[in-house]
Amino acid sequence: MFAISRPRLAAGVFAATAAAAVLGAGLASADTTSNAIVNAQVGSCLNVQFGATQSDGNSSVTVEPASCGSSAANYQVVSRTTNSAACGDQAWVENQDHNVVLCLDPTS
Repeated sequence: MFAISRPRLAAGVFAATAAAAVLGAGLASADTTSNAIVNAQVGSCLNVQFGATQSDGNSSVTVEPASCGSSAANYQVVSRTTNSAACGDQAWVENQDHNVVLCLDPTS
């Protein structure tokens, strides 16, 4: 399961998971997203695409590495941790094994 959190326009933060869309898209997509999260370092840029938001507030997400400065890069890794709470109000993604959390800032 992959998770991402991003600030809402109103106050608060919601968590979103990618299990349904990623697993529905096939194992290759899950591997790509998991590898992108596990291999990203502080300063790395990512292309994070959100799928449909479900009634429980969860969303599907796909994460791929992107070159910083490219039009594909929409988030940059600002820290790596094992606990999403360390990201505060920042967006975050978590790998399938729940042992790598990336805190993210939007690139624009």
